[in-house]
Amino acid sequence: MTMVELLVSSAILVVVLGIVYTVLFTALGASVKQTDRSLTNDQARQAVEQIDREIRSGNVFFDPANEATDAAHQIAPTMSLRVYTQADYPTFASNRCYQWRVTTDGLLQSRSWQSDADGTPRSATVTNFHTVADHIVNRVNSPNVPAFVMTLPNRTVTITMVVNQRSRSGSDERIESAVTGRNTVYNQPSTVSRECTTIPSY
Repeated sequence: MTMVELLVSSAILVVVLGIVYTVLFTALGASVKQTDRSLTNDQARQAVEQIDREIRSGNVFFDPANEATDAAHQIAPTMSLRVYTQADYPTFASNRCYQWRVTTDGLLQSRSWQSDADGTPRSATVTNFHTVADHIVNRVNSPNVPAFVMTLPNRTVTITMVVNQRSRSGSDERIESAVTGRNTVYNQPSTVSRECTTIPSY
């Protein structure tokens, strides 16, 4: 081979390899994005389904807009929800209070407890917050997107989870569900028991 032929061959090889690598990296990037979005959707949908069950099986839920702000414990109006429900309780023999919160660092967390008829939490039954889903950006984005909104007078709670597993993998995914509880009493009038009215210490 002459020097010219060698240079031409090398140039063609470089061009071909460049095309191959471009195609491979594009395919890999698309696969990563699809995986991220799938993980994001799965997490958020599972969380929404769990909250859905608790509301549908609940006796009482409280207006999220009236939740008292407690910045130290990541509680804020429309970012926290309390439900008095029998959902997920192993024996369904007794209801429990469930509290949900969306934190400023992108976590959706839940805890539960039992309380006496006067609303006093039984300290031995209070669980720690555990993370149900991450990469929830309701409070990360600006402006914030309310996670829990009650619609009156039909007492329906709209759950909105805005999620993004990896911002460079694409735009936010929004998962929304409107749920009405069975036999639900709004904010517990005096004719019913007062479970969940007192929030246990964090």
